[in-house]
Amino acid sequence: MGIPPYNTSEVNSQVQVELAKEAAEKQGLEIVDIPVTNSSEIEPALRAKAQEIDLLFLPSDNLIASSMSIITKVALDNKIGTIGVDEPMVKNGALACEGLDYYKLGYETGLMAVDIMNGKEVKDIPVFRPKDTQLTINQNIANKLGINIPKEILEEAIIVEGRSKCRNFY
Repeated sequence: MGIPPYNTSEVNSQVQVELAKEAAEKQGLEIVDIPVTNSSEIEPALRAKAQEIDLLFLPSDNLIASSMSIITKVALDNKIGTIGVDEPMVKNGALACEGLDYYKLGYETGLMAVDIMNGKEVKDIPVFRPKDTQLTINQNIANKLGINIPKEILEEAIIVEGRSKCRNFY
């Protein structure tokens, strides 16, 4: 599994990469690390490691988000699936994600803001970790990779085709 070109100067990226490495190792997956410092390094770094990678995990990283077109092109050229962390990544070329619903997250954040406006101390508000995620699949990318996704999975997923989305494709 490849951890794609992630920005080594973004702490959030480093944390996500370390968590992904721990999870992958528990599953017996070998990790190919591809750190970069700027967007001009992404394509050559990814192409240089493409033969070592079966799957790319795309952490939430500003550099990755702004480089999805080149990551998608290199991945498709090399028949590599990409797993993102949110629906926008899937809309922009990742194969799939089991990601957050930003609307629900915003709603929960709004409830916390109401608590604060009503006098609750921030220190008294527990850390919130979203539990509800949604599987999102880019059917066009799956088709280009020759992946046939079982109907029962498609029925539970949000299906993205290009930049549009429809629920329950089947």
